[in-house]
Amino acid sequence: MALRLCFERLLPVRKDHPISLQLKKLEKLEDASLALGTITKAVAQGEITPLEGQSMANIIEAHRRAIETMDLERRLTELEEKAEKDKGKTYRRGRKLGGQYET
Repeated sequence: MALRLCFERLLPVRKDHPISLQLKKLEKLEDASLALGTITKAVAQGEITPLEGQSMANIIEAHRRAIETMDLERRLTELEEKAEKDKGKTYRRGRKLGGQYET
């Protein structure tokens, strides 16, 4: 019994295990939504436990935020480049009449 207690302390029993669940590769924000739907379905059908589903959903959410951050960074860079190009240009203000601006 004492030896068993020592082994349990040295090599604790693993509390989680790998989950086999087919998910589409996460490349776009929409893919994250589909993955969460797959996880929800797996929990509802008893293929994985709610705790396992929550753990997977947290991973998907972190990946979604990373995709969103990369997309925002790309868009910001494009806007900064456009602003740099337009830096020396001047624009006239006017009102639009029939598809053209009157100045």
